[in-house]
Amino acid sequence: MSRNTLWVIKPRVQDRDTCLCVIHANVDLKLNALCSAKILPYNTHQKLLENLCCDKYRENCLSRDCQACKNRTPDYKEFDNSKHIQFQKWVTDKQEYTDPKTKKSKFVTEHLKKSYTVSPRQLIQELQSDLETKFFCHQRNIVHHKEFKRKPY
Repeated sequence: MSRNTLWVIKPRVQDRDTCLCVIHANVDLKLNALCSAKILPYNTHQKLLENLCCDKYRENCLSRDCQACKNRTPDYKEFDNSKHIQFQKWVTDKQEYTDPKTKKSKFVTEHLKKSYTVSPRQLIQELQSDLETKFFCHQRNIVHHKEFKRKPY
């Protein structure tokens, strides 16, 4: 083993606690927290899509252009906003470190799962923002790419 890789550990599948991309994982983490607090009846993005879309594999529904489902919203239950909720989300964090060999400062990007404590309303607003700005577009792109791969050339 070379000296440079002495402390490098090869990642194993069982070391990962998620198999999703950051967008899907963060939506699931928020849904999980809201479900644990009994504010939502489901805790996965698949169940969310089943409730918000006529067909979770149709681009029109995922683009929120479908007349039948475009105005559907998550089934939020009544809640006490003074009872805070703890949730986690993946964040990208830049860390500065000093290279031991060169003594120069460098920046590395780390992906960390951080915990937050917020009011239910804040968590709902963050989830809604994710759904409107990233999630549906991302899910539509996935469906579009899979559909494109199925078509003969």
